[in-house]
This record gives sequence, structure tokens and C-alpha cells, in this order.
Amino acid sequence: MNIKIQKTKKIDLMLLENKHYCLVINLSRLMSVQTSKHHGEIAIFRRCLNHFPNEKALEKHEENCQNHDAMKIVLPEKGSVLEFKNHKHSMRVPIVVYTDFEPFTKPIDSSQPSPDRSFTKVYQKHEPSFT
Repeated sequence: MNIKIQKTKKIDLMLLENKHYCLVINLSRLMSVQTSKHHGEIAIFRRCLNHFPNEKALEKHEENCQNHDAMKIVLPEKGSVLEFKNHKHSMRVPIVVYTDFEPFTKPIDSSQPSPDRSFTKVYQKHEPSFT
């Protein structure tokens, strides 16, 4: 009795515009341009599509990833607005904001000089432009 063992070969297909499939010959070459600044071969774990600089890092990730359910990446619809709502996850960091705006200047005639002390003649009022 002869038993033939067939090796399974993994192939990668890319769906184009929900109409056509395209054979991906080198997944590393396709993904490396989009995922990292690394210009050489990268190791990609097909289950979660995470990328790693070498096979050793991939094997370490594979041990952890196999113990969890697969994740599905959901992207927002084109033209939709994303908003950050989980402020409890943000970090408190000191921030300084410097702003500049162009004010409207309105003439005023209410200031009177005083002979007893130094005097600056106020001739216009600056009102901020919020538009």
C-alpha cells in the first residue's frame, strides 16, 4: 500500500476592487514598502499580517499569536470622520501652544493726556478675528 503525502503550498491572493484576484508572488516585497522603512526582506506572519525584521522575531510572535483569536482589520468608510473618544487612554504631557491671529483695529477717541504722569495716547482697539 503506497501512501502519497502531498505538501500543501501556501499562496497569497490580493483582491482588486472586489472584482478580480491577483496572485502575489512575493508577499514580503509587496508589504515591505507599505509597512516599514526596511529595504530588505521582511518576515510576515500570514495569520495576522504583522511584519518582523527576521525569522527569529517571527517565530517568537507566532508562539504568542497562535494562542489568540484571529483579528479582523476594519477600516472606516471613505469620507467618514474619525474622532478620538477614549480620553482615559491618553497621556498627560505638558503642552505649550503659541497662536497668532490678525485682529481688527477700531479707532477710539476716548483717551485724554494727563500732565501729572506719563501718558500713552490710545488711538485704536484691537479686537480678535475668529474667522
